[in-house]
Amino acid sequence: RANADGGAVYLEGGSVTITGGRIDGNVAYNGNGGAISILGGSFLMDGTSALITQNAAFSSGSGVNGNGGGIYVSPASSTSTATVDVTLKEGSITENSSDRNGGGVCVDMGSNNVANLNVVVGEVSDGDASDAMKISENNAQVKGGGVYVNGSNATVTLNDGYVLLNETSSYRVNPDITVDGGFVTLMKPGITTQ
Repeated sequence: RANADGGAVYLEGGSVTITGGRIDGNVAYNGNGGAISILGGSFLMDGTSALITQNAAFSSGSGVNGNGGGIYVSPASSTSTATVDVTLKEGSITENSSDRNGGGVCVDMGSNNVANLNVVVGEVSDGDASDAMKISENNAQVKGGGVYVNGSNATVTLNDGYVLLNETSSYRVNPDITVDGGFVTLMKPGITTQ
């Protein structure tokens, strides 16, 4: 448990790779990234047995925390020019929750941050659905039960996998993916959503 960002893992530079195992039941109190907070460097989740589940990000009500129940991705500061590379190739992000945005994954560039932030979900499909990234059954109180993307310079590529059965407590047309700015590219065969 953390009293700020990253209930289990906090990354601000360097490189982290997860190829299996379980990150389960962690909490970021008054912070972002219930399981993992990525503010710089590179992160790779690559392994069908890798699981991020039942983590939570809570807010004290300030309006800036409580994002990314599973994974939170953002520059380290509003003036940061650091490169942040995140690849969620295989595994599952499921049953996580956030008090604000991005129950599963929150990609937050703020308003017009100039940092280079790239997030890739899945790989170019080989037709084998069993090894595709799954983002499912997450909950956000506000936006993006599965994935939330914010900021004009955010770049997210969804290659394959599943973003399904996620929920928001407030009504949204698509509770699985919410985009409040940035570039989100769905590649064929593409992410499956509701």
